[in-house]
Amino acid sequence: RPIRHVMINTNGLRIAREPDFLAKLAANKRGLEVYLQFDSLKREALVNLRGADLRGARLTGANLARADLRGADFYNGDFYGATFIGADLRGTNLSNARLDRADLTDANLTGAIGSSYTTFSAIFCRTVLPDGTLSNTSCP
Repeated sequence: RPIRHVMINTNGLRIAREPDFLAKLAANKRGLEVYLQFDSLKREALVNLRGADLRGARLTGANLARADLRGADFYNGDFYGATFIGADLRGTNLSNARLDRADLTDANLTGAIGSSYTTFSAIFCRTVLPDGTLSNTSCP
């Protein structure tokens, strides 16, 4: 007998990282339910992504305000238009990450590493840069 109904319970990381996987899910949407899990109703638990492996993640427009992202790996990730207001990004790997149009107001990037990341039209207001200097280039 054919399988007519599939339910997937996921944290969504593979879907965010692998566009081909997402396309396969979309192609089989009839009878498919996807449930995104979360661990808490408390904001503190939801925004603690310290050391998270976000390599290749597609988190365009994500709201990561006040998130603890210390030591996270953003290698080759797409964070176009993401909100990082007040986020702790100390020691993150930004190599090849796309941060175009991201809002980095009050974010702390001290010690962040990487090259070839882009920040076209990103907002830097009271932003601590990787070398520890303060940037106010986009403050209103």
